[in-house]
Amino acid sequence: MNEPTAAALSFGEMLGYLTPSAAPKQEMNLLVYDLGGGTFDVTILEIEGTTFRTVATDGDVQLGGHDFDERLVADLSEKFLAAHGLDPRSDPSDATQLWLDAQEAKHALSERRKTAIVCHHHGIRMRQEVSRERFEQLTQDLLGRTETTTSLVLRQAGLQWDQIDRILLVGGSTRMPMVAEMLRRLSGKEPDRSLSPDEAVAHGAALYAAMLMGESGATARSKVDLINVNSHSLGVVGVHTQTGERRNVTLIPKNTPLPARMVRQFQTARANQPSVNVPVVEGESPRPEHCIALGQCVIRELPSGLPMGTPIEVNYEYAANGLLTVTARVPSARQSAHVEIERKQTGTRQDLEAWHRQLCPMETAAGLPAAADTLPEDADRTTLLKRLDSLYVQAGTRAALLSVPPKLRRSLESARTTAEELHQAEQNLQRIAAALDAGPDEREARQLSAEVPRARLAVQNAKTKSRFAHLVLGRDSVDAGFNPPELARHVAEILLIRKRLEA
Repeated sequence: MNEPTAAALSFGEMLGYLTPSAAPKQEMNLLVYDLGGGTFDVTILEIEGTTFRTVATDGDVQLGGHDFDERLVADLSEKFLAAHGLDPRSDPSDATQLWLDAQEAKHALSERRKTAIVCHHHGIRMRQEVSRERFEQLTQDLLGRTETTTSLVLRQAGLQWDQIDRILLVGGSTRMPMVAEMLRRLSGKEPDRSLSPDEAVAHGAALYAAMLMGESGATARSKVDLINVNSHSLGVVGVHTQTGERRNVTLIPKNTPLPARMVRQFQTARANQPSVNVPVVEGESPRPEHCIALGQCVIRELPSGLPMGTPIEVNYEYAANGLLTVTARVPSARQSAHVEIERKQTGTRQDLEAWHRQLCPMETAAGLPAAADTLPEDADRTTLLKRLDSLYVQAGTRAALLSVPPKLRRSLESARTTAEELHQAEQNLQRIAAALDAGPDEREARQLSAEVPRARLAVQNAKTKSRFAHLVLGRDSVDAGFNPPELARHVAEILLIRKRLEA
């Protein structure tokens, strides 16, 4: 589910839209303003009975509460530097503590007009007062970016503010008073705070999961129809026949209701072309370099003699679950290619310690997971589940090195992608450390030192994502009956623990 849709479902339940015995509810246009720790999204949904239809959506994956914290850290650091000639961001420990203090100050300023932060660095303590007005001045442009996106989505939906019935605030960063003030100024309406901004998404997702699974707790609620749209345009990179320039040709525009299907015809660029490459991109710009590459579909070994301008048929099918199927055909040669692309979700800067503890392998002194049959007979369910997750991670790590059946390729791709992301994050941290070891000048050293805490956080987050992806691959391998010799020991232990959990 998209997060705004999940929040809207939670909101709909609170208003009685999901209660079968309730009187029919009036159709509602709901704007969900979601400002979290690392990303920003705004979505307009139309709620009619138990149908939740996304009308328009947009966002900024590079904007969140973290950016507001960063502005405050920078301001405090510059004042310390001006007073003492030292930058607290140059020391990783002091910089980390300053970030934590800045976050607490931001939270405090949501409740009162002023607060104070004590900055520690190089044996110096400096107390600085921060007012809400100063914080809002520092972050005015960040809030302005959310205002621009919100207004844009409203125009994309073809609505005016007087046609929006409710504005729902989601995400912890919406607690900042300036968010509500900005939306109040734009819309003339009071934003709705009736749901916990931290729990609305999770609650809505849990409601929908219960409905899908037919849980008894969902029997008192109506089934719902969720109709989403794609948040970014999907296109093909082609070459303009007259100018020779590479251009992004949109096939499925943003805010198209899902599922969606689009077919478009292209042509070969030259005679005797041996293959056709269909680059798949996401983005609004006609320039491919400003879009995100998602993958490619390639038709190889075309027969010789095909003239220039031979028709190529490209078919995009975008499912409601985010799976994009691309098919390319050269009808005259009776050849085609087919590829499935699953949209990856962006990571956030949220604290993932709970997931880390859940997924971290429980290892023996030898560094390997203990055998399942050595677990105490009275081991509780939590211990068994932790061991099971540990074994899934081990199995997935080994499966990622093997040739897996087609049904596991999607999980395999996710595991390999997150492993590569972890490798790149670790390389970046090593690059910063090497640059510091090379003895840069004082200014460069301060800049590099300030990057260290973020690079370490990126490595930790990448490790957690990679563990989770390998856990999924290990679990899917067992469920699919994939049991080569390399996985045999882990699979045997997993099946034994499953049996104990079912007992």
